[in-house]
Amino acid sequence: MKRPIEVKFYDGILAEGRCAWIVPDQQQGIVLKLDEDVPVQVSAADFYFSYPDMAYIGGVGGRKPIIELPEERRIEFLSKAPHWLGIKYKDIYHAIWKFERSPILIFFSMIIEISAVIVILKWGIPYSAKQLAKFLPEQTLVEVGNRTEQQLIAQTQPSTLPEEQQMRLKTLYEQKIAVGKPAKIIFRQGGSSMGMNAAAIPNNTIIVTDELVKISGTDEEVLAVLAHEQGHLVQKHSMQKVISNLGVAGLFAFVTGDLSDVVTAYVVVLTDAGYS
Repeated sequence: MKRPIEVKFYDGILAEGRCAWIVPDQQQGIVLKLDEDVPVQVSAADFYFSYPDMAYIGGVGGRKPIIELPEERRIEFLSKAPHWLGIKYKDIYHAIWKFERSPILIFFSMIIEISAVIVILKWGIPYSAKQLAKFLPEQTLVEVGNRTEQQLIAQTQPSTLPEEQQMRLKTLYEQKIAVGKPAKIIFRQGGSSMGMNAAAIPNNTIIVTDELVKISGTDEEVLAVLAHEQGHLVQKHSMQKVISNLGVAGLFAFVTGDLSDVVTAYVVVLTDAGYS
């Protein structure tokens, strides 16, 4: 049964609301009566509003639902909107209102949101970074690599290793590890910025510090490090880690072409990736 509903009506002229009743109308709308008694019959003095002219605003917190009407008129419900009210999206608004007033539903929604954030951080971003790193254009990799190489060269000093030793290690690397597509090998003094380290840069360059070479007992140990870095180049692991660290900001940087933050993060990743 479609019973009359008591509401408060603002006529757009007076600031004070007036007690009124609304009943459904067969012509897809409502009839509003200002009489204090429950309306039984529709009279000529009543207001008629069609559903297309109404803007429904759902209740939030302690505020009840509202209907905005033409000519700055408004209907405020004293409780929830009646079931027979045929305004579009009314049921959705009411469900949201009911949801945000339920402590149990709020608690479970918080659990779901926290779980979603954990899933995104633990699996979503790393997976997205891995896929993005695979499909980055070669030009982007070269640009990031060149700028990273410049910064690492500026932070380190020229190598003091004998030229003969450098050439021997490069030759062994090309013969045993990177057959077909060898990377450019650069020897530098790591100093306080890199120390005993090696870094694979996405422009197909590997930087090896003197400190790492000197602490290695044999050429084979240096080649093992170079093989490790070669794997990073092939799998683009460093790019994946940089994109993961930057998250959405990293994705935005690659889309817009502003790679300054990417280069900075890349240098930090490389200098922090030391060897035991």
